Amino acid sequence: MRYVILEKTPFPGIFEPMARCFLQEAEYHLNMNRLHYHERAQRVGSLLLYSFDDAQQIIAFEAASRPYTKHQLLAHIEQLYFRSGRSRK
Repeated sequence: MRYVILEKTPFPGIFEPMARCFLQEAEYHLNMNRLHYHERAQRVGSLLLYSFDDAQQIIAFEAASRPYTKHQLLAHIEQLYFRSGRSRK
């Protein structure tokens, strides 16, 4: 299962996906990349999905560097589509 990292906005009770600049900063300092940013993330549309362990590391880094922010994880269920061997006629 993959997770979207959400960050609290100034509006009460509203969380949005974390900005990519903060994700890139966390990935750089945690040495998560070899060649380019978001290597270990899975892209679905405009969202970046991380494994639970990677998301926890990013949140811990953000809590240390920006203690005034609050974060949540939103689970994204990966749907598998199976194609049957029969063709339609």
